[in-house]
Amino acid sequence: KPVIYPDITYSFYPVWCDMLRIPYETIPVDDTFNINAADYRRPNGGVVIANPNAPTSIGRGLDFMREILDANPDSVVISD
Repeated sequence: KPVIYPDITYSFYPVWCDMLRIPYETIPVDDTFNINAADYRRPNGGVVIANPNAPTSIGRGLDFMREILDANPDSVVISD
């Protein structure tokens, strides 16, 4: 299963995944560059969320992170 993370975020995430041969999938941010927690309710090999996100500098609160965690009880979730 792929590691999932937003399509607009730190540019080194795909570099590390490619270098280590880790499959990944990017999830589009919305029109206001926000991450939608519902988009991360899918099978995955892990979730990486920069909070606040780079380069947008948009931060999300504790409720957002809890929603991500609750949707992924069997995955590693990294908040960078």
